[in-house]
Amino acid sequence: NPCFDAMVSMGSADLRVKNNTEHDYIITTSTKDNECRVCIYGIKCDYEIKTRYDKYDTIKAEDEIIETKVSINNNLHPGEHRVKMGIDGYRAKGYLDYYKDGVLIKSELIRDNVYAARKGEIWIVE
Repeated sequence: NPCFDAMVSMGSADLRVKNNTEHDYIITTSTKDNECRVCIYGIKCDYEIKTRYDKYDTIKAEDEIIETKVSINNNLHPGEHRVKMGIDGYRAKGYLDYYKDGVLIKSELIRDNVYAARKGEIWIVE
């Protein structure tokens, strides 16, 4: 889901964890093969937290990149070949909604993210 997806930030450690409760908790991590597992242990709270996002703006994909290529040892026939579709981007806000006994008691904005548009790509093979 937007605003709650995984991200990679090369060259820096950007994960921050803030304890906004009055209680201690424990975070454990482990890896095995291609899997990473994170567990958080603490006192169960008396409310349920649900994530929600709102896409509020579209960022249109720009004009496509057009490159002329010479066909050398590849399987492309002469002519125009779409190698990548353009994708619109968007802006989205992420919220944590707190429910007690099924009733919304608080909503907290925690993210305001931009997902960049990507240009399409067309090759003209000679």
